Amino acid sequence: MDTFDSTPNSSNLSPVSSPTAAPNISLHRLRREDLDDFQAYRTNPELARYQGWEVQSDTQALTFIEQLAICTGDTRLPEQ
Repeated sequence: MDTFDSTPNSSNLSPVSSPTAAPNISLHRLRREDLDDFQAYRTNPELARYQGWEVQSDTQALTFIEQLAICTGDTRLPEQ
């Protein structure tokens, strides 16, 4: 059985130009200020049942967001 390593790293992330906008959609890489929305999405039982993630603490989620930024070279994360 194949497994997928969900730890962000440069080998499993494709380049995305940021931000991207559409008439009713705006996309950007996760940032610290997205924590509340990110946690609301990740803890929604209707969404989580289709995903392989587990609920994370805010500290774990922030670490994940920061790791994404490091792996993608995103330097726009504000200092804590």
